[in-house]
Amino acid sequence: MPVYPCDVVNTNKGVIYVRSSRVGHNLDGGFITVSGLNGDGKMLKDVPVSDLNKNLLLANASEMDAQELFDWERRLENLWKESIGSAGDTKALRRYYVNDKASSFFPALNDRASADKMFKYLDEALTELDTARSWVTSARYDCLKAFKEFHAGYLASKNVTYSERKLDYDYVTLGENKFQEGGIYRFEFEPEDDYAWGKEAYVKVTGVTHNRALITLSGDASAPREGYIGRVQRSSKLKVVIGDKVFHIKSYFMKPLPIGSFQDIELYRKAKQYADSTSLGKSLENIFIDTFSAGEGKPLCLPDRYDLEGNDFWSDSYTELVAEMMNLTSDMLFDIEKSIQKVHWVRDQLDRFYNEVEANLSARNADSK
Repeated sequence: MPVYPCDVVNTNKGVIYVRSSRVGHNLDGGFITVSGLNGDGKMLKDVPVSDLNKNLLLANASEMDAQELFDWERRLENLWKESIGSAGDTKALRRYYVNDKASSFFPALNDRASADKMFKYLDEALTELDTARSWVTSARYDCLKAFKEFHAGYLASKNVTYSERKLDYDYVTLGENKFQEGGIYRFEFEPEDDYAWGKEAYVKVTGVTHNRALITLSGDASAPREGYIGRVQRSSKLKVVIGDKVFHIKSYFMKPLPIGSFQDIELYRKAKQYADSTSLGKSLENIFIDTFSAGEGKPLCLPDRYDLEGNDFWSDSYTELVAEMMNLTSDMLFDIEKSIQKVHWVRDQLDRFYNEVEANLSARNADSK
């Protein structure tokens, strides 16, 4: 089937209003290329055309006929853009498209079957967005519960009291550290034969010599608990010896505690959790981000951590911080709702689009014969 000037054809570079065509031959047989205008008004040259029985959209078309076909092409492209949330007004849909790593799809103007991937993607997106709506609705109340628990502990930590410290006058200075008899100290350690960081222990100074602090270790009374703290030769590190175990400690990992008894350790740990926190707002913001940022096992349309950072969690008012979390998650749900409606709309419009194109092309080609 030949191609003539003023025919409109569909190619791998889009719809073209033909100005000229050329027939050629190679080892695979004959082929046809066309030159003509695309929907952007640009002249494309020597574009291959395959399967003219299918891709000849309209023969002997007027300029207005060609512009109408370009409009159909533009509409299909706009529907594709809306389906992946590229306009930015449906962030949840866009994140789903990106995070799902959906295989590329772009349906052909004159082939409804080519839209099967797009219809499948829209159906899967709708399922995911429906799931996300329920997930966020539930998670925001879990987050509210976590806010309440943290706030209660935060308030309690401000009023915590420990048993009275009974410090003696005797002390020994080892490097930058002062060890006073009766004091309780916390340290992080790495055993010489096990370089595992992050372990902690608590000791009480029971006596001092000129170069050692004699200690008792907290914990299991059936295990060795007596030992001493000294200096590591030719080093700024401290040496903690308990039974046959030796630990080398960087001096800044050894801290005196404001407690008077080993029984206060758990209370101290809980209070320290809040003392180490920054502001109340920042702590609650971290809970919010941990809950609603994208991650394994969560809906694919949730935002990344950096998208949630920098929100207005600066207040010291707990009620205002709760309101901020509820506002942000309400906006999140609203965007998911919009995304769901967008998917329904695009799917309906895509179906109508092919019905209209098929009917119009059939009628126009019948008239042109």
